[in-house]
Formats: sequence, C-alpha cells, structure tokens
Amino acid sequence: MRHQRGMALIIGLMLVAMATLVAVTLTFNLKLDQRRAQSLLTTQQSRQLALAAEAWAAEILRDDLNNSSTDHLGEEWAMQLPPVPAEGFLVQGLMEDMQGRFNLNNLIGTDGKVVPAQLAQFQRLLVALQIDPSLAGIMGDWIDPDTQGGFPDGAEDDYYTGSDIPYRTPNTYITALTELQAVRGVDDEVFRKLLPYVSTLPHGTQLNVNTAPPPVLQSLSETMDIFQAESLAAEAAEDGFPDLQAFQTIVEEDALETLTLSSDYFRLTVRVTIGTYSLTMYSLLLRDPAGQVRPLLRTFGSI
Repeated sequence: MRHQRGMALIIGLMLVAMATLVAVTLTFNLKLDQRRAQSLLTTQQSRQLALAAEAWAAEILRDDLNNSSTDHLGEEWAMQLPPVPAEGFLVQGLMEDMQGRFNLNNLIGTDGKVVPAQLAQFQRLLVALQIDPSLAGIMGDWIDPDTQGGFPDGAEDDYYTGSDIPYRTPNTYITALTELQAVRGVDDEVFRKLLPYVSTLPHGTQLNVNTAPPPVLQSLSETMDIFQAESLAAEAAEDGFPDLQAFQTIVEEDALETLTLSSDYFRLTVRVTIGTYSLTMYSLLLRDPAGQVRPLLRTFGSI
C-alpha cells in the first residue's frame, strides 16, 4: 500500500509538470502569434502610409507642372518634408530630381556603341570626384551589347567569370543603381562617392542644369573648374535658369542638345516609423507632359 501511494504521488507530480509545460508552451505560442500578427499589421500600415506619401508627391509634381515650365531646387517639390508625427507614427520624405545627375545609360548609343562625348563627360565627372577615370570605359563595357573588352580600359565576361563567384556582364542598359556594385573597380567607397551624382534613366534622357550639383556641371566642360560650377549651381538654385544661354559659351553646340531646364524623372524617398519599426521606400516617378505621374520602380529598404 505504501509503495502504491508513492507511485500515485509520482504520477500526479508528472501530470502536473506535463500540464504546466503544455500551459507554458500554449502561452508562449499565443504571445508569439500575437507578436507576428502585430508585426505584419505594422508592416502593412507602414507600406500604406508610404504609398499615401507617394500619392501626395505625385500631386505636388502635377501642380508644379501647371505652375512652371522649368524645374529647379527652389520649388516646392524639392523641399525636404520634415518629420511629421501623427497618431502613433512618423513620416519623413524627400524628392530628388534624377535628371540632375549623369545618366550612365547615355554612355552607349542605340547602335550599341560608346558615345564619345558622354564617355568624356563621365571621365571628367570621375576626376572631379577623385575616382579613377578608367571606370568610364569599364562601365561602357558593362552596358554595351558586345563581349569584347574595350581598350585600354574595359572589362567583359573574361574578367568577371574569373571572380571567386563567377558572373557575366548584362550587356544592356542598367535599371538600378545597386547594380554598380558588381562592376569592376566599384568598391564601397567608390559606390558611395558616385551615388549622389549618377542615375540609370532611359537612354537619351537630358540633363537638367537647374538641379545638377557642381561636380556634374563641372563635367560639362574641360575648362570649367569647381568654382565656376559652384557659381552656376548657386545661380540655378534661386529661381533656375530661364534658358540655356549661360551654357552656350561653356559646352559645345552639339552638347546643348543633351541639356534641359525641366525634368520628367524624380525619386521619392519616404521613411515611416511606427514604434520601433522603420520602413524606407524608394520610388522612381515619371511625370509625362500631360501631368500624369506614375511609379516606374518601387523598392523597400534598397535603392
């Protein structure tokens, strides 16, 4: 009898332990599911807020086109949106004119060959940024449709397939700036230097001199120094150039055709914060001549 009572006690303790373990597991799983559901809800809320900011930015761009035929940094679209706190969240925004940058896709013409004037301009930009100008030829090889490395500067499949992780050149126009990190000679430092001054817009897109930063303006001419470029940028920042007359004595006549005073492509950066969660959305917006604005590329967390 004494032995049976001892066994019953042990069995009872085991059942209590098992019941406790089950209860703890169920409670843990419940809290985990609650956290997961809250995380998904926060993510969806952040995305919807970012998309709402995108719609607001599109409205600003439409109004801007109705009010002005030029685009410069003194207009409303170029003003950085300060942190806007609301019910449980914080929204920040910034719009940039991507046509104020050197378009890497202009390096290669529609015939698949390097455009000498664009190559020379990119080389001057690289020099202004203290980057090896040989990168211009390497970038041209990355985009052009052939597989023959340029001379003296170039890199095609024979170089990239010899890497620790082999890969090939795309041999077509670039769609995202992050692609530059795969190009020979572009390490983290070079990438950070290039990022504010280059774009990957459709081939043939003109450069807006009203929004171009000094290094990009300096790249327009072999004789322009950084002080002249800074002076031009400061003049454009006030009300923008009404015409291209100021550049007629700076660039070649053919090069004037590559310049403009207005823009179609803008990049919106939106940062939404809800509690400890933060989401950044990058949206490339196209504004057509009719004033319609639509996103061409939208990414979350990566440019």
